Amino acid sequence: SANFDLIAVMTLDEVYHWDAATEAALAYGSTDSKHPMVSEMARWNKVCISGPMKIVNMPKYYDFVNLRQTPAEVRALLEDMGHDNVVAFQTRNPIHRAHEYLIKCALEIVDGFLIHPAMGETKSDDVPASARMDCYLALIEHYFPAGNVALSAFPYAMRYAGPREAILHALIRQNYGCTHFIVGRDHA
Repeated sequence: SANFDLIAVMTLDEVYHWDAATEAALAYGSTDSKHPMVSEMARWNKVCISGPMKIVNMPKYYDFVNLRQTPAEVRALLEDMGHDNVVAFQTRNPIHRAHEYLIKCALEIVDGFLIHPAMGETKSDDVPASARMDCYLALIEHYFPAGNVALSAFPYAMRYAGPREAILHALIRQNYGCTHFIVGRDHA
């Protein structure tokens, strides 16, 4: 018997072929193999399947377990904190002085702030997740106004798709209960 965790079951509706270079050009505006996703897509199978899915089990994580919340859990947390207008801030780096300034400015116009770091696979030269999380936790505990800033790990691997991905990130944050989203200078 196979040793795996069942996450979902798909009812197969369609099987089709796709071309990595065409899809990369459309999604990322590039076919350069130095782009992380273009390189990854070149290794994918050329046959895709699609159809409705039924979730059986949520994925299991072994790091930051208490901070890996579903959208419904984050919405409930923000509601319990009494926040109606919440800014989401996604990062894959430690929070630096410019980020800190953005957070402080945002808190002048909204009542809540969600630090929502991408905790999936990132680039090989990124700061390790544990060091980043230590930074976020220290700032929340010792620096930001109590009760105004929440932290939740975002189970997402960056795609590096530029503005298209920034829009995707904003839409995802709506699902998490946020009304505003900060986009950095080189976001995604």
